[in-house]
Amino acid sequence: MPTTLTGKTFLLSMVCTSLFTLSAAAEPVSVALLNITPGLVEWTPIVEVDSIVLALSDPRGKVETYSFGPGEHPTFSLFNPTGRLLPEGTYTWELRATSPLGAIPKREPENPGQRHPIFVQSGYFSVSGGSFVVPDPTEPSEDRHIAANPRVGPRDQIVSDDFIVDGKACIGLGCNNNEAFESETLRLKQSAVRLRFEDTSTTAGFPAGDWQLTANDSASGGADRFSLEDLTSGTTPLTIRGGAPSNSLFVDGAGNVGLGTATPAQHVHVASGNTPTVRLEQTAGTVRTWDVGASGTSFFVKDVTNASAVPFRIRAGAATGSLEMVASGFVGMGTATPETRLHLRSTDPTTASFGPSKFLVENASSTNTPRELFELRNNGSVAFIFKDQSVPERWAFQGFANSFIIDNQNNGGIEYNFGPTGNLVMAGNLTAANFPSSSRTLKENFDEIDPVAVLNRLISMPVTEWSFRDDPAHKRHIGPTVEDFQATFGLGTHGKSLVITDVGGVALASLQGLHSLVEQQRQTIEKQQALIDQLEKRMQRLEAQASSDPKSTVQP
Repeated sequence: MPTTLTGKTFLLSMVCTSLFTLSAAAEPVSVALLNITPGLVEWTPIVEVDSIVLALSDPRGKVETYSFGPGEHPTFSLFNPTGRLLPEGTYTWELRATSPLGAIPKREPENPGQRHPIFVQSGYFSVSGGSFVVPDPTEPSEDRHIAANPRVGPRDQIVSDDFIVDGKACIGLGCNNNEAFESETLRLKQSAVRLRFEDTSTTAGFPAGDWQLTANDSASGGADRFSLEDLTSGTTPLTIRGGAPSNSLFVDGAGNVGLGTATPAQHVHVASGNTPTVRLEQTAGTVRTWDVGASGTSFFVKDVTNASAVPFRIRAGAATGSLEMVASGFVGMGTATPETRLHLRSTDPTTASFGPSKFLVENASSTNTPRELFELRNNGSVAFIFKDQSVPERWAFQGFANSFIIDNQNNGGIEYNFGPTGNLVMAGNLTAANFPSSSRTLKENFDEIDPVAVLNRLISMPVTEWSFRDDPAHKRHIGPTVEDFQATFGLGTHGKSLVITDVGGVALASLQGLHSLVEQQRQTIEKQQALIDQLEKRMQRLEAQASSDPKSTVQP
């Protein structure tokens, strides 16, 4: 038969005390030993480490990290770098140690069979009255509030049947006679409250882990906290600090988890009045910290380790499809169906130079120097296409073998072919509308020339037939060398190319000189022709006289 008792009995507290052991959890193997003095907190490593990262959260929730190398002891001063006293309150600390492979703690665990390194350790300390609170080694003993009643009998009692309490219960050394309960059914009341769950399973295959709910640290300078402790593993997987705001963690009926909200709208919903952010921290190997956050103006990814650089940001109001990556790995900007590795698309009719369809590559350095800003690479021919959708032409700027070509792919043949040394073959005609610049307003130091003298020098300049050395086809050409041209006329630069303006000028001057010579010869010929005409007429008259008088003697 179950034993039924009223709630307000002294026997209840005596019996329940035997059911709930209020002992502290076993401490895990530590990374370092903590030593707190009024002006300094110091951690002495007890594990062989390559490096240690100390993370500290102050009473306002601001987190700072500090790195220490081999042989260095993490320390934390009562004064900040500017010399100001630290804010009062409870601080949370965490040590993360990177140890050499195979390293084990220098201090043996309580169970010799468990030899494994512990790389993470956390805890609390407080600042009060202008100094660190030095923890007492043990919690002061607490007297019972209710005197022993000799009529009750032994304090430890065993109930070998179901135990039913018809009322409310208070357990702990702080309970009073006629305890004033509120709405709670069970109250645990004393200076160090622990609720321990011990699994007595011994059969192989059955879980046997022990757990404990802990309310607040037992030492001075500790933290107000509520924790779930895994006593078997020596870990604390869940802690809620005192003062945590309402709805710090909220799980609704649909399984949605809210962080900072009681109405989570998605599987995980993070709400904050000031830039809700999720931190991702790599604590072993190559250490790195990233923040993923959002504000009223943007969504961003922040590389905290790299001086909080923001390599990725999406501004509020960005249009649908601003950035899309499809299963093929193609990336679309302005399109959800990219057709190439990178597909930029816009339907905006803006025609200004700063329109949304523009693609800009910019180096904003203040140093004025040449830079390569755009490069195309391929194991074979590579092309850059220009296509006006309103016309059939499709122009390709293309590197083909060892040449550069400009090709209208809608037309047969190649329109422009630049050889490796700059030789140009065109399928059409060349008309120079504005180049080279020849306005009188752009020139000075004018001198008259003798076109005939230019012609004579042109005649003396060697003009030969030849082939370019780097032309595998050895095509034949006719023309002067730049050395002969410069030696003859003294024009142009002392390079390996002729200036087309000088070549054209020499040709035009030579034509003028040739025209002058032709004109002189024409005038001479005209005079000679007039004299010939006169002589022919005289001969005709003489011949006529001779034919009419055979005996006459004609004197020319």
